[in-house]
Amino acid sequence: ETVRAYAGNRVMSEYTLLNVLHRDAADAYLSGAIHIENLSDWPLTIDTITHDLRIYLRKGTNIIDTHGIGLSLPPPKNFKSALLTILSVIRLSSMEVLEEQLIEFFTVFLAPFVKNLSLNEIKEQIKLFIYDLNQTLCRGNVIPRVSLGIELMIPKFLENIEAVAPSGRLNESYGDYEEECRLLAEATLKAFTEFREKPVFNPQLIIKFRNKTIKSELSLLAHELAAKYGTPFFAVLRSDEATSYDSMGTRFSTEWVGDWELDTLRVGSMGRIILNIPRVFYEAKKDEGKLLGILRERIEMAIRTLMVKRKNLFKRIRQGLLPTLSEDVGGETYFRMENASCIIGFVGLNEAVKLFSGNGIYENATSLKLALDLIKRMKQIIQEEFTRIKHRILLGMSPSLKASKRLARLDIERFGRAHICVRGSRENPYYLSLIHI
Repeated sequence: ETVRAYAGNRVMSEYTLLNVLHRDAADAYLSGAIHIENLSDWPLTIDTITHDLRIYLRKGTNIIDTHGIGLSLPPPKNFKSALLTILSVIRLSSMEVLEEQLIEFFTVFLAPFVKNLSLNEIKEQIKLFIYDLNQTLCRGNVIPRVSLGIELMIPKFLENIEAVAPSGRLNESYGDYEEECRLLAEATLKAFTEFREKPVFNPQLIIKFRNKTIKSELSLLAHELAAKYGTPFFAVLRSDEATSYDSMGTRFSTEWVGDWELDTLRVGSMGRIILNIPRVFYEAKKDEGKLLGILRERIEMAIRTLMVKRKNLFKRIRQGLLPTLSEDVGGETYFRMENASCIIGFVGLNEAVKLFSGNGIYENATSLKLALDLIKRMKQIIQEEFTRIKHRILLGMSPSLKASKRLARLDIERFGRAHICVRGSRENPYYLSLIHI
């Protein structure tokens, strides 16, 4: 299966370069000016999605394959069946989502299902959910990557939203389930802390601290988990702030259409293109005007290429080839394509700055200012392009080990090791693609 998948990916990568991308983008990829993440799946699938559990808690899931084989799950009647429903959603979506599925507001939307349950009962069900998820093999014999958005309290913007209760009933509002939300958060944190064999890396926890919860007992539990295993991510937000993060740090906030639901749920990342920042510096030869010109050219090319992917995904949905993402929900597709983001990332910022100034970003104020100015300029160019095309394009430093290694190797081949700045050994060079604190 591994060999077959590798061969298939090679064929699809070549097809994408020859038949899908514009010639200049294909050349830029091959030469190492840019990296297209998940090239083999570029015209076929999205990278990430943020699920809205309420849809499935209210109507169940439709597990029917292309041959008409399968059974549908009715709306869950209790907490155990609600977790089974989530697993079904993950399995269904894994054929159409390549990287990560975020189950946002996990402790809020499931709060009605833990009413009258004890802490231990909830904790044991969470542990079984974790075990089941890590036994689930989906496309390419890979376990789907999942993250859970953990609220330690009911956020203000959800307090008056009608709650989905067991059996799909609409019941009261989420503000009436404050205690259940806290109990579910406590049980989840304890379940993750009590795994003794090794840390739980799937699902990832994204724990949201709001004004009232920063100094709470739940906050202490979250920090115990961080101290023991180092696995959870923390997001510090205002009590009324509707912002979602996936485990790669992609941020979805109400800065797009101004609605918490439309901006943060049933959206995701359609694709990522990663810029080779050191290559821009090598080609500019310390000429600032030339550097900014090359940078603008690369960003414009990246945006054009991302729009090609967007066009292809719309075509896949019209053809019915992404049935889960295109399922009808109140007259619109489940995945909100119009509100989904395209991401322009970058690698090698620290190496580029060091090449230009002689010091890394963290070594002196001049290098730090240079890095910040470069990021601001990239953001400005993207903002100008966004104003023109009106699509959700984000600048992000998302990690990509493959890009950091591939681009470094290609730069060594082109410019020679003596003329570039890379990390790693002679056999395994790479550029920095992570933010280190």
